[in-house]
Amino acid sequence: MTLTVERATTNSTRETMTMIVGEFLLRRIREAGMAHAFGVPGDYNLELLQQMEDSGTLTWIGACNELNASYAADG
Repeated sequence: MTLTVERATTNSTRETMTMIVGEFLLRRIREAGMAHAFGVPGDYNLELLQQMEDSGTLTWIGACNELNASYAADG
């Protein structure tokens, strides 16, 4: 899935670019100051995890289940 993103440039013009939704989410999460992602790999998030690994934006901390991931993130 792709989306179109517009942003203002320095000379009051707009720049339009198309990117994959996962790339956008990972960029915004990194811009928010997050450096690590905790979770459980599964069928529904494997593509996003691959994008995360390819981009190097976040460090993935995998866990066996959701409870362990939340404890690790809290620690």
